[in-house]
Amino acid sequence: CDMKCGTTASLFAYSYLHAIRDQLAGRLTLTVVSEEENFGPNGMRYLMEHHREKVLGDCCLNGEPSSPYTVRFGEKGPLWVRVRTRARGGHGAFPHVSKNAVFVAMDVIEALRRLSERFPVAEPVELARALDEAAADLDRGYGVGAARVIRSLTVSVGRIQGGVKVNMIPAECEFDADIRVPNGVNAEDVKAEVAAIVERHGAEHEVLTFTVPNWREPYHEMMDHVRENAQLLKPGLVPARVVSPGGTDARLWRINGTPAIVYGPSPHGMGSVDEYVSVDEFIHTVKAHTLSAFDFLKLRD
Repeated sequence: CDMKCGTTASLFAYSYLHAIRDQLAGRLTLTVVSEEENFGPNGMRYLMEHHREKVLGDCCLNGEPSSPYTVRFGEKGPLWVRVRTRARGGHGAFPHVSKNAVFVAMDVIEALRRLSERFPVAEPVELARALDEAAADLDRGYGVGAARVIRSLTVSVGRIQGGVKVNMIPAECEFDADIRVPNGVNAEDVKAEVAAIVERHGAEHEVLTFTVPNWREPYHEMMDHVRENAQLLKPGLVPARVVSPGGTDARLWRINGTPAIVYGPSPHGMGSVDEYVSVDEFIHTVKAHTLSAFDFLKLRD
């Protein structure tokens, strides 16, 4: 489901507000593109590069799954790398004749997993304050441990391939690593350290995706509208201001200096079989987006 409900919520909100556009004191722009999942060049990146004046605006409201309990004002920066290790190879009965390319890859992976030890997080005061306030809600919305993960440098290996047969020493191994850099860490320094690690092990790598971590004002006007309307729709619900562990197209607004707020349903089973969102949370998202966009754009006396 991922962004299906968020996209539909945007379509409904845009339609409702278009019908009362004479009550709005500004322009409302709807953007619906593909390639967000792999950070490709032909979706939002294309619009930012070629139609910037039409899509940037004063703020962005995005329906990515955040859970009703949290509203996002920033996100970690993904650094995806593909690493290749090579060796002469040989017969498995003679491990003394060659290095094992899979073992070399394992050594590189272990070094990457220790990256967080080299990069302590130094958060700006305003960011730290918002995340301190949101710790309990982060664990509630994303699972226990999320509050820690969002403020940490993390490494995951999503794919690994090496060797051709059980009794042969692998001559090649390739793996893809997903490194997430938190706000408060210099992402360029992390990228340079990754390159150094790979070089020390005699391997090679390519960067598949790289985006710096990003955030804008956690106490922005649109943030206030979303939180107030969420509570209006469901008394007692006050979404916490958080940073996302995953990446979204909202990063492109923030990187270009425009606040981008993400508020959507809970991502039950996201990335796995039978992922879903609840109908109640979907309808809640539609209403919250419509009301918040109206509050931001409505005519003032």
